[in-house]
Amino acid sequence: MSTALHRAVVPVSGPNTLQYRVRLATAADIPAIAQCNVDTLPENYSNQFYEMFLSRNSLLCFVAECPENQLLGYALGKITEYEVEGQLPFQQITAPKSFVGHVASIAVHERYRGFGVAKELMTCLHYNFAKHYHMDRVSLYVRVTNKGARKLYETAFHYKVDYIVPHYYTDGEDACYMIRDQLLTTHESPAPELLPLISLPDGHV
Repeated sequence: MSTALHRAVVPVSGPNTLQYRVRLATAADIPAIAQCNVDTLPENYSNQFYEMFLSRNSLLCFVAECPENQLLGYALGKITEYEVEGQLPFQQITAPKSFVGHVASIAVHERYRGFGVAKELMTCLHYNFAKHYHMDRVSLYVRVTNKGARKLYETAFHYKVDYIVPHYYTDGEDACYMIRDQLLTTHESPAPELLPLISLPDGHV
């Protein structure tokens, strides 16, 4: 496996740099992914959940790590149906199926924020949505109060709010259901040295 590292420089912090790489996640990463989730997000899951998720979405699960193999953050994606606002369960059964890539969860440890880790994880996820699954549309949920994440999605990745989901989260907060279109023709490309780490040959299951 390649050991190429992506170097991120934060100008406002002077000479501070962070070396890291993004790669496909493995089962061995699950404890660190789960801990990152607990440390950064209020919605938490069991190791069994991550094992099942990874087994079903092996090309859409990524981790960012430093040279010492310490996990900085992760991103989990899957293929799901586009959720039409206000559609009732019986309508979902009869309506034509429209599938989209979906960013299920993304998190970066607080001390590693500001180095572009989340942006690189999203770039790699978008790349594999397009390359391996030919998805032209990607969706995600984000808290309405999470202005930092919304700014990243809107300015760096051209997501737009499709609609608001009232009381989506367990604590009652609303969510923005956001959509990114034209992924096949406009997706960002990861740094060349990362490609061997995030994408397996076509036809891999």
